[in-house]
Amino acid sequence: MDLESPYDLKSGVIYFDGQWVVWPEHAHHGRDTIGYEDVLSLVYSSRSLKAVVSSEADQPYTVRITFNGDFLTDENQGSYITIAANGESLLSVNGAQEVQHHRSYGLLKRQQSDQEPELR
Repeated sequence: MDLESPYDLKSGVIYFDGQWVVWPEHAHHGRDTIGYEDVLSLVYSSRSLKAVVSSEADQPYTVRITFNGDFLTDENQGSYITIAANGESLLSVNGAQEVQHHRSYGLLKRQQSDQEPELR
């Protein structure tokens, strides 16, 4: 299903743009992509953020992460995020072998939680 999030995002709600299959407890990307045209967005209020990621395929894939529209930095990247030479913040998943137990990945850490940032 091709989904589109509204302009104003509410805190604590997960929004999807692009082709996704969404269930109450999990979501599945709905197509193979070459770029990063499909997006999951979340406005939240906490000092850190983790995601539970799994894979139905044995192929590795990469997830690009932004925070308030910008890539993460050394100061706010989570333990599983790599900052690429071009500045992109990336979560690399090595396929079904690595995530068969629904591994929790640290995506983001920050100093204050007094604002509601947007993660994409």
